[in-house]
Amino acid sequence: EFVIKKGKSLNYNFCTVSDYFKLGCPKEKHIVIRHDVDLQPGSVQQLVDCEKELNVPATYYVRVCGSPYNVFDYSLFKTFKDAESLGFEIGLHSNPVEFARINNLDTMDVICSEAKMLSQFFNVKSMACHRDMNYVYNSLPFVEDNWKEIKEKTGLE
Repeated sequence: EFVIKKGKSLNYNFCTVSDYFKLGCPKEKHIVIRHDVDLQPGSVQQLVDCEKELNVPATYYVRVCGSPYNVFDYSLFKTFKDAESLGFEIGLHSNPVEFARINNLDTMDVICSEAKMLSQFFNVKSMACHRDMNYVYNSLPFVEDNWKEIKEKTGLE
């Protein structure tokens, strides 16, 4: 809350991740609030309430595979749907290389399946790679090397 109020007092513009890129990645006077929902999805409602009260947009990256929570849990799903209806962005938070290797699957198929699944219920525009603390499987190089194909197959921006 303090950072948001301070940014507002200094006339910073707040935007979602996808809006930041649409604006051409401005270098000054912009703040992007991004939440990677990893371990405590129950805290999301408090964050949404605070950001709504302060009238700032944010992006919430949620996991579909390999997470300790289920984004389609009744109450959690409702929290994210309500957040999206208030103008918050919902994005894919994924570690497709790890999930593919552990389960003997194709990494591109994992990304496409996760994006399709999440996009059935949310207007998913972006993704952010998830990395566990041990960093055994880093998906970022795969995503960077294959971003054009990922965009074409998933519609992600």
